[in-house]
Amino acid sequence: MEGFVRILLHQRSVVSNRSDRHPACRIAHSKLNSIIQISTTSDDRDKLNAIAAGLIESRLAACCQISGPVSSLYTWEGKTESATEWLCNIKTTRQMYPKVEAEILRLHHYDQPEIIAVEIVAASPGYRQWICETVTK
Repeated sequence: MEGFVRILLHQRSVVSNRSDRHPACRIAHSKLNSIIQISTTSDDRDKLNAIAAGLIESRLAACCQISGPVSSLYTWEGKTESATEWLCNIKTTRQMYPKVEAEILRLHHYDQPEIIAVEIVAASPGYRQWICETVTK
């Protein structure tokens, strides 16, 4: 049993050392720099494209994907409303969330745009590293 424990500890050490070689891997393991996906919507695809382009050009996001149209049903000012909208999914780091949110609010034409984020709990190591390396601090 002692030999098994020694091998297991050695394997953990090797894995730990491999991920520590690359700064982006170290960043990806910290909670503050975990990767997230932020979603926002708009009824104007061109305006959403402009927001996405600005986020990419300023390196606040590694990737923006716009899909749609989607049908949205919601309550606004006490009334049930519906709209045809486009959805933008934004890949970035948790650390960038405040800057991405501020940029969306600055550029968006809605009074109160949807801006929600979910943590990416699993991703391929290469994709995670690419996001961390692409987004600037």
